[in-house]
Amino acid sequence: MKCRSAFVATVWVGFSNLAQASQNLVHHDLVVDVDPSSHSLRVTDKISALPSSHGLLSLHTGLGPVSLTSGVVLHPRIPHFVGGVSVTDYEVYGAPSASELTLEYSGTIFEPQDENGETAGLISDEGVHLASSSFWIPRFGNEQVSFTLVVHGPKDWSFVSQGAREELGQGTRWSSLEPQEEIYLIGGKFSVYAKQEDGLEVLAYLRTPDPELAEKYMNVTAQTIGHYSELLGPYAYPKFALVENFWETGYGMPSFTLLGPSVIRLPFIVNTSYPHEILHNWWGNGVYVDYDKGNWCEGLTAYLADHAYAVQTASDVDYRRTTLQQYRDYVTENNDFPLTEFRERHNASTEAIGYGKALMADHMLQMALGDDLFFSGLKKFYTDYKFKHASWFDLEHTLEAVSGLDLSSFFSQWIERTGAPELQVSQVSVAPDLEGGYLLQAHLEQIQKGDAYELQIPVDIQTSELHSSRIQMDKKVLDFGLHFDSKPTRLTIDPRFDVFRRMDRLEIPPAVSQIFGAKKLLIVLPAAVDAFRFAAFKAMAEGWAPLVESGEVVIKKDSELEALPADSRVWVLGWENRFASSAFELLNAYGVASSAEKFGVAGTEYTKEGYTLTAVGRRAGDPEFAIGFVGVGANADGTTGIASVARKLPHYGKYGFVVFQGAASTKVAQGVWPVLDSPLSVVVK
Repeated sequence: MKCRSAFVATVWVGFSNLAQASQNLVHHDLVVDVDPSSHSLRVTDKISALPSSHGLLSLHTGLGPVSLTSGVVLHPRIPHFVGGVSVTDYEVYGAPSASELTLEYSGTIFEPQDENGETAGLISDEGVHLASSSFWIPRFGNEQVSFTLVVHGPKDWSFVSQGAREELGQGTRWSSLEPQEEIYLIGGKFSVYAKQEDGLEVLAYLRTPDPELAEKYMNVTAQTIGHYSELLGPYAYPKFALVENFWETGYGMPSFTLLGPSVIRLPFIVNTSYPHEILHNWWGNGVYVDYDKGNWCEGLTAYLADHAYAVQTASDVDYRRTTLQQYRDYVTENNDFPLTEFRERHNASTEAIGYGKALMADHMLQMALGDDLFFSGLKKFYTDYKFKHASWFDLEHTLEAVSGLDLSSFFSQWIERTGAPELQVSQVSVAPDLEGGYLLQAHLEQIQKGDAYELQIPVDIQTSELHSSRIQMDKKVLDFGLHFDSKPTRLTIDPRFDVFRRMDRLEIPPAVSQIFGAKKLLIVLPAAVDAFRFAAFKAMAEGWAPLVESGEVVIKKDSELEALPADSRVWVLGWENRFASSAFELLNAYGVASSAEKFGVAGTEYTKEGYTLTAVGRRAGDPEFAIGFVGVGANADGTTGIASVARKLPHYGKYGFVVFQGAASTKVAQGVWPVLDSPLSVVVK
């Protein structure tokens, strides 16, 4: 989920002090009339605190500006495209002393949504979505802005923006004196719910009346803002609004979030993704990101929201294991990059780095500094950089100032370096010591290419009770010994997945992500099915092929193969597939069974009619070889769920099996296979 719509800057010239543009605060007093039926708007914009009286401003080409300021003339240049939007730059000529400029402009903005549902700007009967990417506000560069915005539209419409709300006799005034990166305008036919909580206005804008849903979100809003205000510093805005969008989104804007109609009604969202979007008002919409030096805010937000929720629900170990699993499955030498180069996620590999590696770095920082210093540092970071742009290295210097520690090597190896450490343990033994106890000895190596990492590695030792310790390691090889009163029986390295590292494949149970992360993938189609089902399976295979980011994908009929290759991961599609039995030879190890009419998984039986089994197994002793199986049964009316399974399954990457029901492929069961033989958990001999 992204923090806000990205503003794509063009090349700006003109104002004499434009080099300090990011320090300027240009103020807009806007009066806006919106006509959704004609995709149009009319704007009067009084701009003050201009960078200079001569320069260049940019505006959507569909909006023709006229200067209302005496002596100021606008000369248009040839339009050009920025992020798919036609933009016209205007040379601004006027008196050298001019510090204000009033413009009037009108026209249409209707940028069709792309295949992902994204739009650079849209005014329609369904709704209004305008951001900096729309160029609906004159921009002089990448300056920060403050504004007042009076907006009028159809009588049954409401409009939302940043800052404080004031309902007028006709229209609504929004005002934000806080320095902002852009100005949003969202509109639609909303049912508006509002209440006050300790001086904060809490709002919900729903496209379908639902007071119970609104109350649930508003209560969580107040609780979440109270929690983060205490943890990180006071909330920076006068309101927070939940806004229902007219397509599926998960955006976090300053003082409101824009969620899609299906997302907003998922029962778990209010306690998981929703607090994440609220937290972006501290990270990303409170302290802004210096994107040239890397996007730090997505990882920090995921850590303090999503991972924190996993801690509360005692699922944080699984959360971190899944995070490391995604890095292991999706990131290779060919697509890896340092966190200083992360801007936003585009696919599974960029998410595994920009979110996963970053949140693990934050986790290791908290472990190294301790809770008090870590959160004291974050409070100072928020206070010092609120409404300013900050980088990873500003965070580093703030934490150093609070802790008194030199964190340069930590940030260098995790933020500026690609890759991850790989751990291997061997020569684990125990012997009586001279004091009547026992000495546990082990040989630990970092086996990755390149230099050693400086690591603090948790270890668990099982004796008659469980002991936890921490090993300091700054070389590629470390021999260590630990004394115990009773005899150690098992040693486990990093048992709770606290260290960011490239996991051994045997630590990771087979999962959907292992197949999609393949360097070489074979998808086997069932030749024996009817033409309709074959076409659906073929479309599934062709739709999945682009998901394998850095690998080779081959699609073949089962009739074209004598055997499955040993050097490729495989999807076997269809109960009728000749190689279905080969898949079940591996799945049997996890208790998956199949008969003529039924299949069983995780202790539950399902009929093949109406239910779909997707499961991944792998060959014993060969963790890189994995087979994924998709068995789709016909429903009573003859329909299948092949198309919906094709669309949904890639979103279940961490799971070893998923069971779907019906043509809509409603998920009814999912699970992670147990780890059968981790090489970092050793029985002591």
